[in-house]
This record gives sequence, structure tokens and C-alpha cells, in this order.
Amino acid sequence: YFVYGGDFNSYDASDGSFNCNGIVAADRSWHPHAYEMRYQMQNIHTSAGRFPFSLNVYNEQFFKDLSAYNMLWSIVDDQGAICSGTLENVNAGPGETAHVLLPLTRKQAKEIMERETSGDIFINVSWILKERDGLLPADTEVAYDQILVKAGNKAYPGIGPSIKGGRIAGQKMEEKTDAIILSGTFSESLTGNDGSLREFEWRAFFDKTTGFLSDYWVNDRRLLARALTPCFERAPVENDMGARLTEVMGLWRNLNLELESLGADCQNDIWTVTATYKPIGGKAGLTIRYDVASSGVVNVNMIMEDAGGIELLPDLFRYGMKFAMYSPFGIIDFYGKGPWENYSDRNSAALTGHYVQRVADQYHYGYVRPQESGTHTGMRYLKILDNSGRGLEITSPDEFSASALPFSISQLDCMENGTPERENKSNTQAGEPRHSMDLVPDGPTYVNIDLAQIGVGGEDSWGCWPREQYRLHAAPRTFTFSLRPVVK
Repeated sequence: YFVYGGDFNSYDASDGSFNCNGIVAADRSWHPHAYEMRYQMQNIHTSAGRFPFSLNVYNEQFFKDLSAYNMLWSIVDDQGAICSGTLENVNAGPGETAHVLLPLTRKQAKEIMERETSGDIFINVSWILKERDGLLPADTEVAYDQILVKAGNKAYPGIGPSIKGGRIAGQKMEEKTDAIILSGTFSESLTGNDGSLREFEWRAFFDKTTGFLSDYWVNDRRLLARALTPCFERAPVENDMGARLTEVMGLWRNLNLELESLGADCQNDIWTVTATYKPIGGKAGLTIRYDVASSGVVNVNMIMEDAGGIELLPDLFRYGMKFAMYSPFGIIDFYGKGPWENYSDRNSAALTGHYVQRVADQYHYGYVRPQESGTHTGMRYLKILDNSGRGLEITSPDEFSASALPFSISQLDCMENGTPERENKSNTQAGEPRHSMDLVPDGPTYVNIDLAQIGVGGEDSWGCWPREQYRLHAAPRTFTFSLRPVVK
């Protein structure tokens, strides 16, 4: 349990949790950004060579060659390692670059390049100590890199049947006083079972007051604990609080969208529900279009347009949507950057790959005060599943970022109630003195999916804005993604 200034008494000079932040926590555990710093400070750099499966190795050390290290390499796709090996002697003196060709036959190289895969194909390289070096024991990894060999098939699955052989029955629209309800029955073939089918029913509810997808059922099982809603805020990180971004960008926090119109129509067996909202701040128009297929797949198009002077609005924290699922959905299965959390200005150390993790492990309790946590960038898909493998899958034609946490934004927001009056006037730190270790899950899994989120900053000790390329100016944008039921 991390205590900080103000926890001990009300009179010692204090700056709250300021001195409890850093690269390494007070108990010497690593914060996620420690991995980023380690990667940025490594002295061996491996990059793509002139030919496929060739590498350039730059030895940045001033006085040592690479004889003390083994180079471990593996070629991987979204299913895991295709092949791997070890090079024991890479000759590169101090400040020199060596050119390395991986020991593959022409047949192996051809088969890898012709391999059909939905994920990318990478060469993962790791530099390992052969023997102890000072405090570092043998087999310590001192550097690593991931080199793209071939981009995978990123074809957007769209809203049609997910598996060949799908059959549609009983799709309908029902209009109630408070909701538009779309429902249907969909059958799909089971691979390897001689054409046998599994059938599931689905229902999607659109609230007439808000225009949101408020509920989604599959086989009489309710999936959504909170409606799918636009989200432009985040629980502020320490740097956000230090820079007073919650004040400067306050328009986007706890935004109360006002529905202007809601309509539904059907063309070619696809129902389209369109929700239009009154301009945000009088300057940013927002429309959400839901295209719902007979298979139960919901395509979501979130469109922000200029309603007159959108560029005058403050920056956004994120451009995306949020929803919550019930507590049995506690597993995430995704293809993107991991394994630790990463952000637009802090993801060079993360490796693209296929990961399966627990929702309960996504929040980093090493942050002394609750704040934004658990995001992964470079996502191609994200599945939120229960222990039986059922749930929802999110895909998009664009790489996106996402998180699935046992806590809501409100639970993580130390600025939710502003900065309290303190008896000790020397403590001027923004926000409430909350503690991450006091967080208690309230049941649902809270999901955020974003086209983009601003960086976390941290260029100075506290209070610097993210760099320009990692900011999110108010501007016309469109975010398209699909929600697809995962049925075993």
C-alpha cells in the first residue's frame, strides 16, 4: 500500500503523491513505462536489412563488441512462432553495424512469404548475455527488437455472415415507446462437423431518449451492463492533473449529449439506425449510424463534423466509445501491442502479437493514485469473453486502441470532485488524495474502444502537455468498428 504526502499528518510540507511517482515504484516493482525507458536506452539496435530475412545490427556501445551476447531470433505470426534459432557470433565492434542473414533455405523463405495469415509476420530478435556481466546474470536480455517482414491480411470482416454457410431467419424490427428493438435468428455452419449448424438468437435495443445501443442479448443472455456511448474523456493521469488539462479540456468531461433525431430503415436485409445529436459546444456535430445485419453483427460509424468553428473547441482526451459487460466476461483476447499497457507516445517497447489476459490484471495498481490505465494500441481485434469463450468481438478497418478494466472512468478519476480544500496549504497538488489500492471492482467489465487517445506526456517532472503529434485536436473524424457476437 503506497502512502504519500498528506497521509501521515496535515502539517508537514507536502506535494501529495508527487514524490511517489517515477519509473520504478517504491517497492522496486516496475511501472509499465519502465519497459519503455529500458527499450529506449538499450545499446544494440536491430533493424530490417536490404533483403527479406536480412538484418542490420548496430552496436551503439563505445568500448565493447557483441561477442558477449547470443542473438535469439524467431519468425512469428498471429498463431505463434513459425521457426527460430540462435546466432552465437555476430561481429560488430563498437559503433559498427553488422549485416546478418538468417539461416533459412530458399524453400523456407518462400513458404513464409506465401503464408496466409490475418496477422503480420515479424522477426523477433533478443540479445542475451552468454555469461554473467557485473550485476547481470547469464541469460539476461539486454536488448530486443521486432521487425516487420510481411503485413497481414487486414480485410475488414464487415457486417455479413462471419462463416460461410450462414442462414438467416426471422429478422424483425419492433418499435416500443422507449426503444427500437432489432432481433433475429442466425445459423452458421460448424467447421468439421459435416455441415451441421448451430443457431443463435440475438436482440439489439436502441434507446429512444439517448439514441444509444442500450442493450444486446444473445440466446437470452444479456451482454451489456452499460450502454454503448461516445467517450471523449479519460480518467486523468498525473501529468493531465499537473498540466490542468481537466480544466482546459473540461468541455469533453461528463458530456451530456442531447439527441436531436433518431430513425431506422431497412435496405438489403440490413437495418440502419441513425442517431443525430445537437452540436457539442455549438460547434461539433455528432452522428452515430448503426448498421445491423441479420447475423447480429452491429457496424458502428461514429462521425464528428464541423458545425461551425469546430477548430475553436479544446483538444479531446480520446475519440471513441465505451460500454460495459457483465462480470462473467473477464477475459480479453486481442491482437495488438502488449503485453503491458501502452499509449500513443509510449508504445515502442511493446510487441505486436496475440495475447490472452485477465481483465482483473489490466489495471496497474503501482500507480499510487487512480488514473487511466490498461490501454493497448495497435489493435486489430479485441474479444471480451467469459470462461467458456462466449462474448463480443470488436474489429475495425483501422488499427485502434482499447482497454477492458474492472473499474469505470469515474472510479479512476481523481479530479471528479475537483481539488479539495486542504488544511495544509503547502500541498497544492491537483485532485483528491485517492489510492489505487483502495479500488474495489463493482462488477462489470468497463470497455473503451478508441480511434485515438492523446499521449500520456511526462517529458518534464510533472505538468508538460503531450507532444504535438500525440495530441487530439477537435476536428472532423470518423471511427468505424463492428460488434460481433462470439457464440460457441
